[in-house]
Amino acid sequence: AALCGDDPVVFYNLACSRALVGHNKEAMAALKQAVKLGYRDFNHLLKDPDLKSLNANPAFKKWLSSL
Repeated sequence: AALCGDDPVVFYNLACSRALVGHNKEAMAALKQAVKLGYRDFNHLLKDPDLKSLNANPAFKKWLSSL
């Protein structure tokens, strides 16, 4: 992400990696950055099994509803 700081897909993938290892706070930050940079594939985001650990997080649900 440091090398491609303006690529939303890089931050989306970083969020997935962080969520897979249980770093949900960092995953949320990376997802928010991905969206800020232009990530718009929300259908994929909602179904992505890599982000499964975030689904029970009320902050994640609130953020999703704000999109």
